[in-house]
Amino acid sequence: MLKPITNPDRYRAKALDSILNATQPAVDGVRIETIPAATKGAGYVKVLIPASDRPPHRAMSADEGRGVARHAGLFCTLGEGKVATTYGGLRDVSAINDGRPIAQYYEPQGVIHPNGIYSTLGTVVLQRDKKDRPLRLMVKWYAEEMMPREVEIEVEPGTKGVVLS
Repeated sequence: MLKPITNPDRYRAKALDSILNATQPAVDGVRIETIPAATKGAGYVKVLIPASDRPPHRAMSADEGRGVARHAGLFCTLGEGKVATTYGGLRDVSAINDGRPIAQYYEPQGVIHPNGIYSTLGTVVLQRDKKDRPLRLMVKWYAEEMMPREVEIEVEPGTKGVVLS
């Protein structure tokens, strides 16, 4: 069951402003209408966003000055060993990198959120002789209209995950 919101006209105005100022390229033909509810000052907002002949689009956050990027990916070069298997969105690309243990993630329709939302990309199972020593990782991640970022990490034995920021 739909529940009305208070001041639907203000919400409509904010939505129109967001669509005009935060979508690149602009989406033509967007219609936003209010529908009054039985309660005074309350109502519903109806939005029609038609199919676009100019995809892809991206949303820009005016208050953060950053956008949501598409075509997100990363390469993780593992310091030693052999990739036994991968899970989730990670792939073993060692065979096309002279046998060096490298995992890759790529999502053409995915996004990278600049506001602290974390995503788990997958798991790499690595076979190596020196399991009692730290493992060096070189991670490079990228997205459309973003300068690639790179970090070198040393992962201690027993670590359950790595967060990149």
